[in-house]
Amino acid sequence: ILVGLVALIGLLLTDVPALIAVFAAFWAMGWQAFQVVQSPYLTEHSEPDHRNELFAIQFAIQSMTNIIAAVLGAVVATVIAGIIGLDPNGPGTYRVILAIMCLLMVAALATVARLSDDHPRSVTGPRLRALGEPAAFPPDPRRSRARMGLVVRDRVVFARLLIPGLLISIGAGQVIPFLNLYVQRKFGLDLTALNAVFALTSLGTILAVLAQPRLARRFGQTTSVVIVQGASIPFLLVLGFSPVLWTVILAMAVRNSLMNAGNPIFSAFAMVQVSPGERATLSAAMSVL
Repeated sequence: ILVGLVALIGLLLTDVPALIAVFAAFWAMGWQAFQVVQSPYLTEHSEPDHRNELFAIQFAIQSMTNIIAAVLGAVVATVIAGIIGLDPNGPGTYRVILAIMCLLMVAALATVARLSDDHPRSVTGPRLRALGEPAAFPPDPRRSRARMGLVVRDRVVFARLLIPGLLISIGAGQVIPFLNLYVQRKFGLDLTALNAVFALTSLGTILAVLAQPRLARRFGQTTSVVIVQGASIPFLLVLGFSPVLWTVILAMAVRNSLMNAGNPIFSAFAMVQVSPGERATLSAAMSVL
């Protein structure tokens, strides 16, 4: 969070293109590092019976916050820019947004600084057993690897947890970055209408994510993920071939909702298959792939 805050301050104060690129890179580094430790932290501070709900609620809150920020951020920044005499369509508006982000990051930093130490070495075996932590796959010492502080005790387990996400990402990478261009060009939507379409799909994702824990309780974590992500495939076909706008919007909303609904549940499942010291490594690998 501190790296992200420094990056925001740098972006706020400079107008040199090279420095803007550097600070933007630092912002991405800080944000990604923060994302990596979320799943391990939630796992180590929750009980197994409530973990699916916790991961789902966290994902839903983050998604809803992104939607609200996207809708209100530009409006609030434009109003503030007008009040202080800046051109609402100029770079000053972006500086107002950066200043608001800095204030929110300071509040986040102050909050996280109050958290107690949760380094894996401080989490003892008795504490985990008291929480009812399920046993991880038995580690094989012959496969234990440690490089640059990253510990992988059983590479086979890591591969089993990482390969499905890698395959999904390879497919999604051919589709998701082009959805906005595809919908905009095929149906001639303007920017406002396009944003409304994607906001609608995001709201559908939130509802699906909140419903997923109930499905996981009934069918199990991995089976529930297979059900919702498998069910999304027909809607991807409708999205690609339907000539009717409303059917494409509906298909995109349902497809995105089903594919993303399983992500928090799978993260919760993956985190308990490895030891506490390996969780951040696994989370980082999942993010990279």
